[in-house]
Amino acid sequence: MTASSADRAIKSQEVDESMNAKTLIDSALKLPPAERFELIDELLHSLDRPDPEIDRLWIEEAERRLAAYRSGQVKGIPAEDVLGEF
Repeated sequence: MTASSADRAIKSQEVDESMNAKTLIDSALKLPPAERFELIDELLHSLDRPDPEIDRLWIEEAERRLAAYRSGQVKGIPAEDVLGEF
């Protein structure tokens, strides 16, 4: 999000500690569509922060699954059987 669109969204209201989600939403809805998209994108990215511990756990799980497949402990399932006809 560009600083100018964020600044405009904030400056369009007198920002104080009493500003709530409803007030922010009402202000955001007055923005042009492109700036609303930028705002949404910025908000979504703020929620998607990497967590090294979760990343480590997924890597371990992927390695376990690959080892089990390679050793023959589990068999692969053809994509067509899993996804059907898409």
